[in-house]
Amino acid sequence: MTAQVFISHARQDARAAQTICNALEQRGFGCWIAARDVEAGENFQVSIVRAIRAAKVLILVFSANANNSDEIKKEVVLAGQNRLVVIPVRIEDVIPDEGLAYELATRQWIDFFEDRETALHRLVRRLEAIAGVTREDPTAAPAPSAPSFTEATRGSPLAFRVAKGSAETRASLQFPPVIANHWRAWVIGLGIIGVVIAAIAAGVDSLATRQSPQTLDQPQTSGAAPGSGKAPVMNAPALELAPPAGKLPSAYGNPGK
Repeated sequence: MTAQVFISHARQDARAAQTICNALEQRGFGCWIAARDVEAGENFQVSIVRAIRAAKVLILVFSANANNSDEIKKEVVLAGQNRLVVIPVRIEDVIPDEGLAYELATRQWIDFFEDRETALHRLVRRLEAIAGVTREDPTAAPAPSAPSFTEATRGSPLAFRVAKGSAETRASLQFPPVIANHWRAWVIGLGIIGVVIAAIAAGVDSLATRQSPQTLDQPQTSGAAPGSGKAPVMNAPALELAPPAGKLPSAYGNPGK
């Protein structure tokens, strides 16, 4: 298997290199990386030489480990001999030693240890500008903003995640339809229960008001002036006296007639 982008890295940096490889392939760039693309039983050195000759670009994942690797130096020399564009990608703030200083003296660095999202975006733009490098999947357009590189380089087991502007990320943060429907049913049910409780409370209050005892009529009193020292006088109802003896009301007629 060959590809347009050859990724060179030290064995200790395989995780970061694979993360960069995945990010580029998600954007449609074919990559070759030894840990994945050297088939079982193949000659390791022959496979690397063939992959470099077939590539257009060599991305050097540079670190202190790469600085001390003789194999990395050989791959960079082979890339120069085959006129590959070498793009050093630093994942650590390390200066090349004498073995790589000459080969990388005129190369523009891309630093991933500072702003990883911006660095990946720059790398994609650089690949797009190199003649002969095309996307294997023409429909795979680069994202508006670069994906997050933080989790992979900090040792997280999670794979490369898309930071902003990704429909997949937004969808993963939403509730599944079943859970959302359950939440909606709970909210509606609680609202109905609240209305029923309020109606019952209003009915009980109205019933208690209707069953309260009526106030008995009290006899009227003639109140004394405040401070007079006299108790209020009860106004008893007027009594109807019987007529004088020998006299009957006119209703009974005159006995003498």
